[in-house]
Amino acid sequence: MPMPERVARGAEFERRFIEWFRRGNMFGAAIEVQQVRAKVNPRGRANRGVGETGEDAMTRRRLVKDPTATRGNRSRRGCIDVLAIIDDGNERVAVIIELKASDWTANSPEDVRRKVARHAAQLYSYQGHLTNQLWDEDAQAWTLDGEVQAVQMWLVYERRPLDPSVATAIEEQLGEDGISVLWFDETAV
Repeated sequence: MPMPERVARGAEFERRFIEWFRRGNMFGAAIEVQQVRAKVNPRGRANRGVGETGEDAMTRRRLVKDPTATRGNRSRRGCIDVLAIIDDGNERVAVIIELKASDWTANSPEDVRRKVARHAAQLYSYQGHLTNQLWDEDAQAWTLDGEVQAVQMWLVYERRPLDPSVATAIEEQLGEDGISVLWFDETAV
């Protein structure tokens, strides 16, 4: 049975991105990438937190370690598309790159927001796994004695939406979450 068209398109986009990434350097000539791994299994995703009400009656998220996060009684599975490790001697940075071949043409603004929120949640779950060992749950503070001192997240979309306002909304929504956006069709020419 042949692959559905959207799956085949996504697999082809992934192949083109990996080829482009290995040839060039999306971070600029001054940055040397020490390690690149494709399709990294995050071995269980970290829970981003639980809501707790503080003494001031404000609800805040308390980060907790939960490597067995589930969704509707199904264990979550997924792979980080590209994990690049950059070490400049002062800091070791893990760069999570998630590839998406999303088609934005028939989506309402609400559908776009939901889809982008799902993409961001996926990246945050991967980030949670990578930073799980850096979080002191009791102190609710970061410790910098782990293998990675910082994590950057990138969403690479195959093509920019035809409507410029949709592209701007996506970039703004992800920017608020600290996620960088790259439109592959404009970069890999």
